[in-house]
Amino acid sequence: MKNRRIISKTIAIVTLLAVAFACAALFAACNKSETKGIADIFKNRGSFGELTSSKSEFTLPTGWEVYTDSDPDTSSSSSSKDYLKNSDVGYIPEIDAFIVSQKAGSSTKLSVVKCGDKTVYHSDLIAGMLFHPSQGIRALRYKDGLIVCLFDDGTAGAFDAKTGREVLSRSKLGKDPEKNSTGYSDTTDVNIDTVIKALCGGLIAVHYDYDHNGQSGYISIYRPTYEGAQGQRGELVCRIKSNVGLSQVEGFDGKYATVSGTSNGEYIFKIPDHAPTGGAQNIDSTSRGTFTTNSKTNYTDETTYLGNGKFYVCQDWEVSEGNDYAYYNGSKYVDLRHGVYNAEKDSFTEVGKDIIFNDLTNNYYTSKKAGVDTKPYLNDGYTYVTFGMTVYESNGKKLGSFDQFIIDDDLNVVMSLKDNFGVTISDQTKDKVDRFDLMMYGVDGVYYAPFKPSEINLYDKNGKVLGHNDRSAITNQILNGNIAVAKMPGSSSSSSLFGAYDKTGELLVPFDYDDMLPFRGEYTIGRRYGKKDTEGESTSTRYLRLIGADGKEVSEVEVVDKDGNITKAKPFSDIGYKTASSTSITNAVYKAGCYLFRVDTGEKNGSSKIYKYGVRNFSPAYQDSVIIPATMEAGSTIYAPDNSPFDVFVFAKTSGTGENDFTYVVYRLL
Repeated sequence: MKNRRIISKTIAIVTLLAVAFACAALFAACNKSETKGIADIFKNRGSFGELTSSKSEFTLPTGWEVYTDSDPDTSSSSSSKDYLKNSDVGYIPEIDAFIVSQKAGSSTKLSVVKCGDKTVYHSDLIAGMLFHPSQGIRALRYKDGLIVCLFDDGTAGAFDAKTGREVLSRSKLGKDPEKNSTGYSDTTDVNIDTVIKALCGGLIAVHYDYDHNGQSGYISIYRPTYEGAQGQRGELVCRIKSNVGLSQVEGFDGKYATVSGTSNGEYIFKIPDHAPTGGAQNIDSTSRGTFTTNSKTNYTDETTYLGNGKFYVCQDWEVSEGNDYAYYNGSKYVDLRHGVYNAEKDSFTEVGKDIIFNDLTNNYYTSKKAGVDTKPYLNDGYTYVTFGMTVYESNGKKLGSFDQFIIDDDLNVVMSLKDNFGVTISDQTKDKVDRFDLMMYGVDGVYYAPFKPSEINLYDKNGKVLGHNDRSAITNQILNGNIAVAKMPGSSSSSSLFGAYDKTGELLVPFDYDDMLPFRGEYTIGRRYGKKDTEGESTSTRYLRLIGADGKEVSEVEVVDKDGNITKAKPFSDIGYKTASSTSITNAVYKAGCYLFRVDTGEKNGSSKIYKYGVRNFSPAYQDSVIIPATMEAGSTIYAPDNSPFDVFVFAKTSGTGENDFTYVVYRLL
């Protein structure tokens, strides 16, 4: 049975008649001229199959490795710590590239290597390696074809991700080597996000403290330039008024910027193509593009870019009983002003109050605006409304009925959670949206909500229910093949439980595991505590389990010994660890579809055994499972980025005699 609980606290009880009236008003008010199906709105991919082979992508120069951890070292004083990096790390899927690092004394130098790129950018480095260590990059961020960087010498700049060409010169930003210590602010001990930010569409924002042409109270906006003298690239086209940091500045389509989420209101700017004669000007938002509190009670506002220069803006505030109001939420009367600001025309058009949109997000926002990142799931051109309401009258009061919507850039509702799918969610407020049933994703034409659904539902491309389960505590789920692995909260705030169900919603694997990866092929890996009735196991110890597509655990697999003989053993008895000296289960190395295995060479280093390492998939048969034979040295590992767990890579290490005398080969698993 579906979750049909009524909205509590802030959402009034909706009668069947009121719902019908509200839906009719909704579609009339929003000019719903064309119905869109699931396949039009949400992305769809095929299933990822069993991993069976590998492809060598590149071999890093000696002393370089893939950079997978940018946590700052705060254990020592500012002068000796290993920088406050807060850099991007690992794999950048948009450009199929890796961020790599080289230790140089107490510092770390960064570069980017593009897979499949045969261009040699530096004669003493490998093909595809964009930046030289002499450039001294210590932190970087990628966005929309640009890479912004901080450098060892206290400067900052930006590069084209395709060619590695400088497009905003470091001589303009950060510490000025021609000035004394009272010159422009040094970037050495600050977060990259404090200094410079790549915005959507190729704009670059720089905080005034670090811009040689900056002015206090204004964020500098640069456009990249690809020609001209080295050291003179990047055009300062304007400065936009802001009393906050870069985290609250966003750019859109290379034409517009906002300063939002501040206590003072929302501000929208149109960015010029070039600076006028005489130089860049300081720009305040226009009166129509400024949305401020005006001293209203419990005032809130929100701005969301829809595309084509249009922004949806909603301002609401509390009013006293007896005054004009938009709706009553069960405890207070709320009035509002909402509509579309057109930045090209500098015009604001109000819309009716019979339908209200709050907590919106779309693919223009890479951060989790409204609590969810839509880019992996939602097609461009649509916006997800996580807290929507239709307003209706009951007993002389205007009340709100909660819903979630997908809208287009004209505010037309093209999909409704309640109307299209019959799902009603309870206990949602404008300040606490924690269910995202209408953010769906397709796998082999089966659509589901990957993130915090109120119930488990699977649909075909026409919206027909294929499977259902009432379970309401799911926080994440990943469907691959015919099986969805799901995560829910455990017994403590820091623990989780994992299980799996099939495409009909039937429970396949009980929620007994504290870790489980998505299926690839017929098997996956899980981790749970031992059971009393299992020989050789302790109920206080966690063990790795091989789980089949039938939901049952496999008790025995084939492994190979030091003499090359294939024998029977418990699953994962040959698993490799992050470090050879630590065999804790939390250090075991495995990713979706594969794990690192080790083979005893029969040799020793002192009293310690020497192992060689390889990569297997989860097939119980040894000969069928080996992807990379056990030829790799200790320190080799498997990597998959959190935002794309099916992109699986191997970093195969070869060690020399010195501390930094090592080489990594990067393989892609297929």
